[in-house]
Amino acid sequence: MGVTILQPFPVKENMTGAMTIEMLVKRVQALGGIQVGQFLVDCDTYASSATAITAGGQQGTKTLNILHNSEYPASTFALLEVPVSGPVPAGQISLTPGFKTVSLVADNLFDLLVIKMKDV
Repeated sequence: MGVTILQPFPVKENMTGAMTIEMLVKRVQALGGIQVGQFLVDCDTYASSATAITAGGQQGTKTLNILHNSEYPASTFALLEVPVSGPVPAGQISLTPGFKTVSLVADNLFDLLVIKMKDV
């Protein structure tokens, strides 16, 4: 049994998502990693219609990323990016300046809850 982790990784401006994944695979292989299998991760992204002001004075929206991993078919992973008015608290992930990221692991019925809340 292996270890699986979903780690947020920012995509550079001049690269696509596929190019970023290819770069990461090459880095792991250069460190001696060997590919022993495949898995699939899909992501649905929802953005709030209301905007908020971040600590840097920028406008931002709340973003919810819902992820599914084929190695964990009964689980749903969610990453919520929320604008913060001050510095990001210690221990919090921050992919974007002025935002903090909150993670959640739930069962696969979480998708149904999100669909019902979509209009809210």
